[in-house]
Amino acid sequence: MRSIKAILICLSLLCLMTSCKSSNQTITFKDLIGLAERDITKIEFRDGGTGALFRTTDERKINEFWDFLNEHTYKKAKQPEPFTGYTYAGQLTSLNKETKIGFAKNMLSLDMYYNIIPENETDFDNYLRKIVESFGKVSTLDGNIP
Repeated sequence: MRSIKAILICLSLLCLMTSCKSSNQTITFKDLIGLAERDITKIEFRDGGTGALFRTTDERKINEFWDFLNEHTYKKAKQPEPFTGYTYAGQLTSLNKETKIGFAKNMLSLDMYYNIIPENETDFDNYLRKIVESFGKVSTLDGNIP
């Protein structure tokens, strides 16, 4: 009977330690988004500063975007500081799903907010801007908010 209690106590402690650790863990973009790179068929982003709409269906540009986001890891944010607007807000389209996504102040917004943990000294916002602008501008303020 003692050994069963000891085992239960050990298992309880192990579960407690694991659950505490998991809240501080980082996650990759592919695990966070729940899509495979090959599933994405279109990306659209609206520039939060200018209102310009950028869109691509080019597989090479989608891969570049995917690779860039997977170079970094993400950590669930407790409560972001108040801010207005996004650097970019848009959606990733796959064969059976549209996923809303936004970027602002080193944060990623999906179903909740995630801090972006850079893996190198790359200026995340400037590099993201280069990639999104390479998609090609569709229009400015066309009324079609993604």
